[in-house]
Amino acid sequence: MKILIQDYTNQSSTESRFLYTELNKYENIQAQFFMPQQQHSIYDMMDSFQPDFIIADAIGIHKDLIHYGMNNDLKNKLILRVNDALDSTQAGFLENNDFIKHNVCFFIGNKKTQNKIKYVNLKPCVDLNIPAINLKQKIPLCIISKTKPSNTVIKDKKCFHVISFEENSNADMVGPNINIAGLYGNYDCIIFDNIKKLEQPFFDALYRCGSVYFNSEDKNLSKQSTELFGQDLNVNNSVDFESVKKILNEKHTPKNRTKQLLSNMPIDQSIFTEVNK
Repeated sequence: MKILIQDYTNQSSTESRFLYTELNKYENIQAQFFMPQQQHSIYDMMDSFQPDFIIADAIGIHKDLIHYGMNNDLKNKLILRVNDALDSTQAGFLENNDFIKHNVCFFIGNKKTQNKIKYVNLKPCVDLNIPAINLKQKIPLCIISKTKPSNTVIKDKKCFHVISFEENSNADMVGPNINIAGLYGNYDCIIFDNIKKLEQPFFDALYRCGSVYFNSEDKNLSKQSTELFGQDLNVNNSVDFESVKKILNEKHTPKNRTKQLLSNMPIDQSIFTEVNK
């Protein structure tokens, strides 16, 4: 089986990349990864590779892939990631597009469908493929924040870094998670300040750093944390991180998400039960 994956890496997620790496571990799967800005001819790539499925971002799918699909049969071959930030009107417009309805196998996303196309909720997970970036010495604290860190987090601490994935004049380092995650192992503790949901950077930090918390009064975030990790990782709580990391390694890795993806694809499931490479 051949799967073509268009890169849809963003500030927080590397899902397209770790799916590509994990899928290629299966003996019966050949995955090919492409970045639109580096691809000369989509038509040549499609004609030579002839994928059985195509994974891409619903909004960012390359226009030449759409054009190719209008002139060639891609029925039930498209698997599209729908950004959780899209509101119901935007998602509804997407679901009712004629090209989408004819060619999409299913959406990847956390939404309720408004038509017959189903959603498969691939939750965030740790990306094990991001290499470590080692500093000369450990730093006591890292605060990850889109704005100025809360005084309740800083308190009287004198040695800490502030990291942001978006432009932030209060940050010591700014960049996408794919470039930042390798640094997480250099900190004794990481606190995600005033976040609204647990995205991939939280999982990446939890895998690489000894203690990781979030600072928020949002009870839904505490509920989500308990559902994912068995404990509320609010900074005000005492946490058994050995137990949390055990759950992380058992349930929230690329292997888990790739198995979930494959289990929802209209394929012979029996031949994809084990990773053979």
